[in-house]
Amino acid sequence: REVLDDLGVGDAVRAYGGPAPIGMTWEDGERKGTYDMFRRAAPTEAEPYGEPWLMPQWRTQEILFARLRELGGDVLFSAALTDLAQDTDGVTAQLTTGPARASYLVAADGGRSTVRRALGIPMEGETVDPAPVLVADVRITESALDRLNWHFF
Repeated sequence: REVLDDLGVGDAVRAYGGPAPIGMTWEDGERKGTYDMFRRAAPTEAEPYGEPWLMPQWRTQEILFARLRELGGDVLFSAALTDLAQDTDGVTAQLTTGPARASYLVAADGGRSTVRRALGIPMEGETVDPAPVLVADVRITESALDRLNWHFF
């Protein structure tokens, strides 16, 4: 949240987000116990936000997009990078909507990065969790599931 405060959106994050709930593990339809995936600590000067805070990704994007527009920026949606060329003065990005020229190109396009591939940078890393998790934000009616917990099955 410190970074979001620095970006000027801390109040919106606090208005729309909330503390992360404790997990509840389930097996064969029975509650087995709690599981907390976060270290919870009282705020300190070094770490002023003690508790983990959650907000849906769509709301985070909405807040950041509104702030970018306040600052005079914009986002070009539905355009894909097809190629790029760098020279001493900057970068020309070839987009599906036409070329774009900038001083810098930030590769923030995920694991299947077009930018990384265009620059010939290999994807390095390893699978760190042999049991990956699927996260779902769903509505369930008439259920034993509560909104006080994250539910792990």
